[in-house]
Amino acid sequence: MTLSDDKLIDIVLKGNKNAFAVLVNRYQSSVRSSMRRWCQNIELADDLVQEAMIKAYMKLDTFEAKASFNSWLHRIAYNIFLDYKRVNRNKFNENLDSFDEYSDISDEDSDMQHFHQNRDLMWAMQQLPESQRHGVELCYAQGFSYEEAANIMNCPVGSLKSSISRAKKHLQKLLCQEQEETTPLPEVRALGVAK
Repeated sequence: MTLSDDKLIDIVLKGNKNAFAVLVNRYQSSVRSSMRRWCQNIELADDLVQEAMIKAYMKLDTFEAKASFNSWLHRIAYNIFLDYKRVNRNKFNENLDSFDEYSDISDEDSDMQHFHQNRDLMWAMQQLPESQRHGVELCYAQGFSYEEAANIMNCPVGSLKSSISRAKKHLQKLLCQEQEETTPLPEVRALGVAK
């Protein structure tokens, strides 16, 4: 039987520290995926995820079940990312230059057309302003609702919706330009962007 997040949190708060490992196992890869997109540096992202997990454990008694544990954890991770970026602005910008999300993909493991489509979409996503990119990633890549994503990013829901709408239009423009220069155009239906 799988215990709910709320039940596991109760168990942790009653003194069973091992129950937190179940929560970590349940959400670590989702938080890591988000953090890697935000940081664009695998090693840094993994370090910040570890910091987020520690902070979540230390602040677990402040969790309120109004939001899901997953969105609460992502909010902590996002704030840690923003804090790191503020303190290490120069170092952070250097890390962007060395990021290659596809460095571990081999031709044998991937359909080349799909690879190129993903590469083009990732390139277009990098052209978006950071707040637009993060909103799109939280809602479409991680599956958070607008309300959850707005909570994670600490912004009004209406602002997030507007930001995502602008991001879709910008992605459409970028990808159409890219299609004119090279083919094939990445599938962007998952983002609701029309060809």
